[in-house]
Amino acid sequence: MSAIKNGIINTYEAAKYCQSINETSSSLIERKLSEFGPKKSKDGKFQIGYMLSFPLLSYVKMHNDGSYEIDKGIIRYRLKLLPDTKRQAVINLFSNYFSVSEGAKTEELISKIDGKHMMQLSNGIVPVDNYFSNKTYPWAINASNSLSDKIRKDAINEVLSQVCALDIVDQQKIRAVTVPGEVHYTFPDFFNGMGYRGEMQLTDYSENSIKRFRNYLFDKYKNIKSLNDTLGSEYRSFNEINPPSKNINTVHLNNFFEHLDYASSGRLAIYGWAAGNGQGPAKVRIFIDGKDVGYAESGLSRMDVYQAIPTLGTSAVGYRYYLDFRKMSKGIHVVDVVHDDNGKLTLMKSVDVPVMDRQQTKPVRVGEGIKLPEEKSMKFWNDYPETLQPVYYNPFSEEFYNVRKKR
Repeated sequence: MSAIKNGIINTYEAAKYCQSINETSSSLIERKLSEFGPKKSKDGKFQIGYMLSFPLLSYVKMHNDGSYEIDKGIIRYRLKLLPDTKRQAVINLFSNYFSVSEGAKTEELISKIDGKHMMQLSNGIVPVDNYFSNKTYPWAINASNSLSDKIRKDAINEVLSQVCALDIVDQQKIRAVTVPGEVHYTFPDFFNGMGYRGEMQLTDYSENSIKRFRNYLFDKYKNIKSLNDTLGSEYRSFNEINPPSKNINTVHLNNFFEHLDYASSGRLAIYGWAAGNGQGPAKVRIFIDGKDVGYAESGLSRMDVYQAIPTLGTSAVGYRYYLDFRKMSKGIHVVDVVHDDNGKLTLMKSVDVPVMDRQQTKPVRVGEGIKLPEEKSMKFWNDYPETLQPVYYNPFSEEFYNVRKKR
């Protein structure tokens, strides 16, 4: 609060100033959370707390020769929130692909000193990316002898040591500890958005898993003729059926029913984030071929966006809409993502979605989009899908999903 009152708007400078006067954000946290209601619900079932994040690479002092020290003082100051705040917290220890040091100086130095433990593309390039105001660094996965991994472990150990040294009353305020998987660069094409963009690898295709899938189909359809008539397949027995596992866009299939990707169950996720205009989550409407089909789910948590742009003031900026294309006509449909600002409609993104048949017939346009002015007053980003990304409905993929969901 003192940093704000003194006109300090740079996040890093504000943190340094508050630490210098030993002031935490406890009063701000309490004020903001109180807007949602009391600390504990009347029936005692729910509590409103906060997440106490520890960006591990921000606690290291790096030297050009590769040596380093963990800054115990910053960690001690960070943990001061627990005794300063009466509410309970979830501790989040993370060291992912996003840069957390000022100007990405720490990450850049680590990458230069220990470049052999950076992931490379097939052409030998290390794909250092940008995501809004942050740089992203493709640290190698499962590289236990890498410099970045050593720093992570030393930082985690210091955080945990200081947690153990806290008074028991403050330790008991910790409801959980989360450690997200730092596996970003298993997600290809990160520069254009978050999430997978095509290839996906799933488990489990073991013998027992395949048997469970066949048994599920037998229990549901009773005989192979009923299954073939319903799903349009030509299997001679249930023993011929294997769970879908190949992407028709990248791999040769022996038959169409092998196809599997993120939309093969007949639902295409349309998602991104929108900051709104200061009156809660943005309202995002979806139009298909010019027809209003309803609102996307909004106000979803996007901590990645909030960490990249803390001036948003909230992580509840995500939106998502599942387009059910199982019964849509084949051809190129137009999906328009629209911001509804109290009845004023503006276009955030227009996407052409080819709904394909099993024969991969060249699609033709079957719809037109809505004509609206572009959205220019609000911060937003449409992550997925990309335009002209074909989608195929494979009923066996839907059945495979149903089996996995039941597990």
